[in-house]
Amino acid sequence: MKKSKTIIKRLIKRLIVVLAALLLALGLNGYVMAGGTTGIMKTGALGNGVESTLATYLINLNLTEAQKQQIAAILKSNGDALKLDVAKVIADRKNLLEAIHGQTYNELAVRQAAHQTAVDEEDLDVLRARVYSSIQYVLTPDQKSTLNELMAEAATKIQNRLQQITNLVDLWISQHS
Repeated sequence: MKKSKTIIKRLIKRLIVVLAALLLALGLNGYVMAGGTTGIMKTGALGNGVESTLATYLINLNLTEAQKQQIAAILKSNGDALKLDVAKVIADRKNLLEAIHGQTYNELAVRQAAHQTAVDEEDLDVLRARVYSSIQYVLTPDQKSTLNELMAEAATKIQNRLQQITNLVDLWISQHS
């Protein structure tokens, strides 16, 4: 009995890690749009980052054990590619920001970095779509609806955060112009 509990705990941990990678990939576009590079993982377990989104999805979707296993298999089969693509995009964004904020203006360097970022983001987006499509087949209509609601809430939060940033910049400009 103790051995089976240990196995179940390990499987749950693996599922959470793999789902975290997926959610990182799924959330990366919005996160990158907000100007981030690596800060997403600064929060603790079940804090304000990927971990809390993952927990919210897992809890609110009420996945059956069979669904968890199917989704874990989908994520596991795509996990290495997701990690690689996410790492590329993060590195690309870092390079792009360095080109933008370089000591001297270099349009060619900015364009090259922006192009590479776009190419790698496209690859990541295609992989995300493939994984998302595969997961959709596992979910019930109610779970799909719940997932869509959760994703809409996340998109609204990103839009609100971007609007806050814009408002702060506008306020600063009005105070200093």
